[in-house]
Amino acid sequence: MPDEPIAQPDTVTLWPWPDARHIYLLAAGIVLGVLLGPAVMGRALPHQYELLFDAPGPTAELDAARAQLLAARQDPGAWVLSPEVAAELEQYETLAYDAMEARIETLRSLNMTPAALVEEREQSEQKILERRVARETREREQRLLQHARDVTVLELQASVARHEHRLKLIGIQMALVLALAAFAIAEALLAPPADRQGQRIASPRLAHLVTIRYALLAGWLTLAIAQPAALKQVNPYFAGVLVAVVLVVGLVPLGKRA
Repeated sequence: MPDEPIAQPDTVTLWPWPDARHIYLLAAGIVLGVLLGPAVMGRALPHQYELLFDAPGPTAELDAARAQLLAARQDPGAWVLSPEVAAELEQYETLAYDAMEARIETLRSLNMTPAALVEEREQSEQKILERRVARETREREQRLLQHARDVTVLELQASVARHEHRLKLIGIQMALVLALAAFAIAEALLAPPADRQGQRIASPRLAHLVTIRYALLAGWLTLAIAQPAALKQVNPYFAGVLVAVVLVVGLVPLGKRA
């Protein structure tokens, strides 16, 4: 910041351009945003990046549900029947086999040939087996459907959590923009009045406000670069205007005309 007075009676700003310290702040914000962004941290530490910027929600539960669904689809023998279904099949088979034996004894008493009795037993056992296969198939389809529903619910929860987290990031960015505007207005209100020659002396206190304003701009750049997906939730025209306002407020402080 210059030490000599600024001899511009109609100047709009006390410091039209940032000095080296402010450029360093902006560069630090950009570098930090790149380091924390998907290209660096997203690849080196994907889990930490998701927790910090994506808020994936129930990730462990979602992975487990997807694994169960995949296993149930690929290997039907990888899962067992539920206790209720197993008890139901056991009760049915017990009654069915008892009925089969009673029917065979009745046929034997009617002097049916051994071949006919064997055929009757095979047909009855086949029906019992088909009943078990049909019940197991229905149970498997119901379980697949339940797994698919669980995955869908968890995916929806993860999507909602991610959306809410991105909205929070957008809220933080908007708060930084408002703080930028507030500090710029404070600079204008606290600017020393011009003397009779229209000169203004750069105040050290205002220099601190300028530094804070550029620090806020650096923080905004860090968030915008680190999580570009959050900006996708914003209308592109609004985002463009927002970026322009931030740059104007950050680079050109407001000031009073002499």
